Amino acid sequence: MVAATLPPSGTVATSEGYKCLMKRFLKAGSVLVALAIFAAAAVAGPVTGIWHGKVRFDTTKIPTQNAADRQKLMSMVKAQENVKLTLTVKGDHTYSMIVIGAPKPVPTVTGSWSQAGNKITITPSMAGKPGTPRTFTLTADTKSFSFTEGPVTMSFNR
Repeated sequence: MVAATLPPSGTVATSEGYKCLMKRFLKAGSVLVALAIFAAAAVAGPVTGIWHGKVRFDTTKIPTQNAADRQKLMSMVKAQENVKLTLTVKGDHTYSMIVIGAPKPVPTVTGSWSQAGNKITITPSMAGKPGTPRTFTLTADTKSFSFTEGPVTMSFNR
């Protein structure tokens, strides 16, 4: 085996060891670039597309002062049972969400999204400014993701 040594700066390499070392670096670099491209596709791939969702309320977590307030909140929760969400997550890190079946019409919600591992953060755009970001957890099989805050759980499935 020929020892790989680097030639002095500014000289042309003619050593077989140096050529071999450079080939190894190039192969390793190519493999790393391919892995990076594959990893980026694997991360973004499962999230982009159309998701169907709904909002659920855990009524045991709804705070109320009295029975009348609780009854009013329960009526509001009941009205939300038929709401369906259609979320379109795009490859350019934007999304749009259509809300169907709400007691009052809801305009299409748009915004941006990002992903870090199994966490998907969705940030709505409110009058051209970022709204409150919400971080969802993607399941290991990448078939659903959800977010829970207090009594409200929003979940999406393929």
